[in-house]
Amino acid sequence: MLSDDSISKIVSSINSFNELTRLKILFLLKDSPANVKELQKLTSRSQSAISHHLAVLRSENLVKYEKDGRNIIYSLSDRHIYEILSSLREHVLEKNNSMIDEVYSNENG
Repeated sequence: MLSDDSISKIVSSINSFNELTRLKILFLLKDSPANVKELQKLTSRSQSAISHHLAVLRSENLVKYEKDGRNIIYSLSDRHIYEILSSLREHVLEKNNSMIDEVYSNENG
């Protein structure tokens, strides 16, 4: 069994996913590394909002960054985060497809 401390850390990480902009950022970084300006453009959020969300994600070790001269490039921290996002996406799409199939079946059955 996991310790209470480990469970608390998991809860904290999961809570980081519980915000639309942060989740968008994670899925964007799953596709490719990006800087704040790119994330700002893709999410239609302010630079300060993006920076705030990245700070939260960094504090939970969900994203990391590398400096490229004066540019800072963000990416997912490791393959586990990539796999979590892939599983979440697959789960949601599977559920949606199942509901669509059920509705279609009921309409034509």
